[in-house]
Amino acid sequence: MIRRDSACRTLPRRIGRLATGRRAATFLLCVFCAAATTSARREGNTFDEPAYLTSGYCYWVYNDYHMSPGSGNLNQRCAALPLVVAGYRFPPADDPRWATDDVWGIAHAFMFTSGNDADAMLFRARLPTILLAAALGVVVYVWARALWGAAGGAIALVLYAFSPTVLAHARLATADLFVTALLLMALGSFWKLLDKLSPLWLLISCAAFGALFVTKFSAVAAVPVVLLLIVVRLVRGQPMDIAWPRI
Repeated sequence: MIRRDSACRTLPRRIGRLATGRRAATFLLCVFCAAATTSARREGNTFDEPAYLTSGYCYWVYNDYHMSPGSGNLNQRCAALPLVVAGYRFPPADDPRWATDDVWGIAHAFMFTSGNDADAMLFRARLPTILLAAALGVVVYVWARALWGAAGGAIALVLYAFSPTVLAHARLATADLFVTALLLMALGSFWKLLDKLSPLWLLISCAAFGALFVTKFSAVAAVPVVLLLIVVRLVRGQPMDIAWPRI
Protein backbone atom coordinates (compact mmCIF):
# COMPACT_ATOMS: atom_id res chain seq x y z
CA MET A 1 0.00 0.00 0.00
CA ILE A 2 2.83 2.34 0.85
CA ARG A 3 4.60 1.53 -2.40
CA ARG A 4 1.44 2.18 -4.42
CA ASP A 5 0.91 5.59 -2.75
CA SER A 6 4.55 6.49 -3.34
CA ALA A 7 4.26 5.53 -7.01
CA CYS A 8 1.10 7.63 -7.36
CA ARG A 9 2.92 10.65 -5.97
CA THR A 10 6.05 10.07 -8.05
CA LEU A 11 4.32 9.58 -11.42
CA PRO A 12 2.94 13.16 -11.71
CA ARG A 13 6.36 14.52 -10.81
CA ARG A 14 8.00 12.47 -13.53
CA ILE A 15 5.41 13.59 -16.05
CA GLY A 16 5.94 17.20 -14.98
CA ARG A 17 9.71 16.94 -15.34
CA LEU A 18 9.29 15.30 -18.73
CA ALA A 19 6.88 17.98 -19.96
CA THR A 20 9.06 20.86 -18.78
CA GLY A 21 12.48 19.38 -19.53
CA ARG A 22 14.93 20.12 -22.29
CA ARG A 23 13.85 17.13 -24.39
CA ALA A 24 10.30 18.42 -24.51
CA ALA A 25 11.61 21.87 -25.44
CA THR A 26 13.72 20.37 -28.23
CA PHE A 27 10.75 18.42 -29.54
CA LEU A 28 8.56 21.52 -29.47
CA LEU A 29 11.14 23.54 -31.39
CA CYS A 30 11.35 20.76 -33.97
CA VAL A 31 7.57 20.90 -34.40
CA PHE A 32 7.79 24.68 -34.73
CA CYS A 33 10.49 24.44 -37.41
CA ALA A 34 8.54 21.75 -39.27
CA ALA A 35 5.43 23.92 -39.33
CA ALA A 36 7.38 26.98 -40.51
CA THR A 37 9.26 25.00 -43.17
CA THR A 38 6.10 23.36 -44.52
CA SER A 39 4.38 26.72 -44.77
CA ALA A 40 7.44 28.36 -46.34
CA ARG A 41 7.45 25.74 -49.09
CA ARG A 42 3.76 26.12 -49.90
CA GLU A 43 3.06 29.86 -49.57
CA GLY A 44 3.64 32.38 -52.35
CA ASN A 45 5.75 35.46 -51.99
CA THR A 46 4.67 38.51 -50.04
CA PHE A 47 4.77 41.97 -51.59
CA ASP A 48 8.25 42.92 -50.38
CA GLU A 49 10.14 39.60 -50.45
CA PRO A 50 11.26 39.87 -54.12
CA ALA A 51 12.73 43.32 -53.43
CA TYR A 52 14.57 42.02 -50.35
CA LEU A 53 16.06 39.12 -52.28
CA THR A 54 17.11 41.37 -55.15
CA SER A 55 18.71 43.95 -52.88
CA GLY A 56 20.54 41.31 -50.86
CA TYR A 57 21.80 39.61 -54.02
CA CYS A 58 22.99 42.96 -55.31
CA TYR A 59 24.87 43.57 -52.05
CA TRP A 60 26.71 40.26 -52.39
CA VAL A 61 27.41 40.24 -56.13
CA TYR A 62 28.03 43.91 -56.95
CA ASN A 63 28.80 45.32 -53.47
CA ASP A 64 26.24 48.00 -54.37
CA TYR A 65 23.93 49.36 -51.67
CA HIS A 66 21.67 51.75 -53.54
CA MET A 67 18.87 49.17 -53.81
CA SER A 68 16.42 49.37 -50.88
CA PRO A 69 18.88 51.13 -48.55
CA GLY A 70 16.19 51.82 -45.97
CA SER A 71 15.24 48.17 -45.44
CA GLY A 72 18.33 47.07 -43.54
CA ASN A 73 21.36 45.16 -44.69
CA LEU A 74 21.86 42.07 -42.58
CA ASN A 75 18.41 40.56 -43.11
CA GLN A 76 18.56 41.07 -46.88
CA ARG A 77 22.05 39.58 -47.07
CA CYS A 78 20.99 36.53 -45.06
CA ALA A 79 17.94 35.97 -47.27
CA ALA A 80 19.96 36.29 -50.48
CA LEU A 81 22.97 34.23 -49.38
CA PRO A 82 21.42 30.82 -50.28
CA LEU A 83 20.60 32.22 -53.72
CA VAL A 84 24.15 33.46 -54.23
CA VAL A 85 25.53 30.06 -53.23
CA ALA A 86 23.10 28.32 -55.60
CA GLY A 87 24.19 30.59 -58.46
CA TYR A 88 20.83 31.83 -59.74
CA ARG A 89 20.83 34.04 -62.82
CA PHE A 90 20.78 37.73 -61.98
CA PRO A 91 19.89 40.64 -64.31
CA PRO A 92 23.10 42.05 -65.82
CA ALA A 93 24.62 45.30 -64.63
CA ASP A 94 23.87 46.97 -67.99
CA ASP A 95 20.11 46.53 -67.54
CA PRO A 96 18.61 50.04 -67.98
CA ARG A 97 16.53 49.60 -64.84
CA TRP A 98 19.69 49.89 -62.74
CA ALA A 99 20.03 53.54 -63.74
CA THR A 100 16.61 54.37 -62.25
CA ASP A 101 16.98 52.15 -59.14
CA ASP A 102 13.93 50.18 -60.27
CA VAL A 103 14.24 47.48 -57.62
CA TRP A 104 10.73 46.16 -58.34
CA GLY A 105 11.39 45.77 -62.06
CA ILE A 106 14.72 44.08 -61.45
CA ALA A 107 13.14 41.87 -58.79
CA HIS A 108 10.46 40.76 -61.25
CA ALA A 109 13.10 39.94 -63.84
CA PHE A 110 15.26 38.15 -61.27
CA MET A 111 12.52 35.86 -60.04
CA PHE A 112 10.16 35.40 -62.96
CA THR A 113 11.74 36.16 -66.34
CA SER A 114 15.39 35.09 -66.00
CA GLY A 115 14.76 31.36 -66.17
CA ASN A 116 15.04 30.85 -62.41
CA ASP A 117 12.77 28.63 -60.34
CA ALA A 118 10.94 31.27 -58.30
CA ASP A 119 9.43 28.75 -55.86
CA ALA A 120 12.82 27.19 -55.08
CA MET A 121 14.39 30.63 -54.72
CA LEU A 122 11.74 31.76 -52.29
CA PHE A 123 11.98 28.63 -50.17
CA ARG A 124 15.77 28.80 -49.91
CA ALA A 125 15.65 32.49 -49.05
CA ARG A 126 13.25 31.80 -46.19
CA LEU A 127 15.43 29.17 -44.49
CA PRO A 128 17.70 31.67 -42.67
CA THR A 129 14.65 33.28 -41.07
CA ILE A 130 13.40 29.89 -39.88
CA LEU A 131 16.80 29.12 -38.33
CA LEU A 132 16.83 32.49 -36.57
CA ALA A 133 13.28 31.89 -35.33
CA ALA A 134 14.43 28.59 -33.82
CA ALA A 135 17.34 30.37 -32.14
CA LEU A 136 14.92 32.94 -30.76
CA GLY A 137 12.83 30.11 -29.34
CA VAL A 138 15.91 28.84 -27.51
CA VAL A 139 16.52 32.31 -26.08
CA VAL A 140 12.90 32.59 -24.93
CA TYR A 141 13.05 29.19 -23.25
CA VAL A 142 16.42 29.71 -21.55
CA TRP A 143 15.60 33.20 -20.33
CA ALA A 144 12.15 32.26 -19.03
CA ARG A 145 13.56 29.14 -17.37
CA ALA A 146 16.20 31.24 -15.60
CA LEU A 147 13.53 33.64 -14.34
CA TRP A 148 10.65 31.31 -13.42
CA GLY A 149 12.01 27.79 -13.42
CA ALA A 150 11.38 24.82 -15.69
CA ALA A 151 7.61 25.30 -15.79
CA GLY A 152 7.99 28.97 -16.70
CA GLY A 153 10.39 28.12 -19.50
CA ALA A 154 8.06 25.48 -20.90
CA ILE A 155 5.02 27.78 -20.81
CA ALA A 156 6.94 30.61 -22.49
CA LEU A 157 8.16 28.28 -25.23
CA VAL A 158 4.67 26.90 -25.87
CA LEU A 159 3.29 30.43 -26.19
CA TYR A 160 6.12 31.33 -28.55
CA ALA A 161 5.98 28.22 -30.71
CA PHE A 162 2.20 28.39 -31.22
CA SER A 163 1.94 32.16 -31.58
CA PRO A 164 0.20 32.91 -34.90
CA THR A 165 2.23 36.11 -35.27
CA VAL A 166 5.55 34.33 -34.76
CA LEU A 167 4.61 31.49 -37.10
CA ALA A 168 3.45 33.96 -39.74
CA HIS A 169 6.75 35.87 -39.81
CA ALA A 170 9.12 32.97 -39.09
CA ARG A 171 8.66 31.59 -42.61
CA LEU A 172 9.17 34.89 -44.52
CA ALA A 173 12.34 36.43 -45.93
CA THR A 174 11.59 39.82 -44.38
CA ALA A 175 13.04 41.96 -41.60
CA ASP A 176 10.32 41.54 -38.97
CA LEU A 177 11.56 38.33 -37.34
CA PHE A 178 15.17 39.50 -37.59
CA VAL A 179 14.40 42.70 -35.70
CA THR A 180 12.37 40.84 -33.08
CA ALA A 181 15.05 38.22 -32.46
CA LEU A 182 18.01 40.58 -32.41
CA LEU A 183 16.21 43.10 -30.19
CA LEU A 184 15.45 40.45 -27.58
CA MET A 185 18.98 39.02 -27.80
CA ALA A 186 20.55 42.47 -27.52
CA LEU A 187 18.50 43.55 -24.52
CA GLY A 188 18.84 40.17 -22.85
CA SER A 189 22.61 40.10 -23.21
CA PHE A 190 22.87 43.70 -21.99
CA TRP A 191 20.78 42.88 -18.91
CA LYS A 192 23.07 39.93 -18.24
CA LEU A 193 26.07 42.23 -18.68
CA LEU A 194 24.67 44.55 -16.00
CA ASP A 195 24.66 41.60 -13.60
CA LYS A 196 27.97 40.08 -14.65
CA LEU A 197 30.58 42.29 -16.28
CA SER A 198 32.79 39.94 -18.25
CA PRO A 199 34.54 39.99 -21.65
CA LEU A 200 32.23 37.24 -22.92
CA TRP A 201 28.98 39.05 -22.17
CA LEU A 202 30.42 42.34 -23.38
CA LEU A 203 31.31 40.70 -26.69
CA ILE A 204 27.89 39.04 -26.99
CA SER A 205 26.08 42.28 -26.18
CA CYS A 206 28.12 44.35 -28.65
CA ALA A 207 27.64 41.74 -31.39
CA ALA A 208 23.87 41.58 -30.80
CA PHE A 209 23.46 45.37 -30.85
CA GLY A 210 25.69 45.67 -33.92
CA ALA A 211 23.62 43.09 -35.78
CA LEU A 212 20.42 44.83 -34.67
CA PHE A 213 21.48 48.24 -35.95
CA VAL A 214 22.47 46.92 -39.39
CA THR A 215 19.15 45.14 -39.67
CA LYS A 216 16.77 48.07 -39.22
CA PHE A 217 17.19 51.80 -38.69
CA SER A 218 14.34 51.74 -36.17
CA ALA A 219 16.72 49.86 -33.85
CA VAL A 220 17.47 53.27 -32.37
CA ALA A 221 14.28 52.72 -30.35
CA ALA A 222 16.29 50.26 -28.24
CA VAL A 223 18.37 53.11 -26.77
CA PRO A 224 15.66 54.35 -24.33
CA VAL A 225 15.08 50.74 -23.25
CA VAL A 226 18.80 50.35 -22.52
CA LEU A 227 18.74 53.51 -20.41
CA LEU A 228 15.69 52.20 -18.56
CA LEU A 229 17.46 48.91 -17.84
CA ILE A 230 20.40 50.84 -16.39
CA VAL A 231 18.06 52.82 -14.14
CA VAL A 232 16.32 49.64 -12.97
CA ARG A 233 19.69 48.04 -12.25
CA LEU A 234 20.79 51.04 -10.18
CA VAL A 235 17.52 51.15 -8.25
CA ARG A 236 17.86 47.47 -7.35
CA GLY A 237 21.13 48.29 -5.63
CA GLN A 238 22.58 44.82 -5.97
CA PRO A 239 26.35 44.46 -6.40
CA MET A 240 27.69 43.74 -9.88
CA ASP A 241 29.67 40.57 -10.40
CA ILE A 242 32.88 41.61 -12.15
CA ALA A 243 34.64 38.74 -13.89
CA TRP A 244 37.29 40.70 -15.75
CA PRO A 245 40.72 39.12 -16.17
CA ARG A 246 43.62 40.93 -14.58
CA ILE A 247 46.27 42.30 -16.88
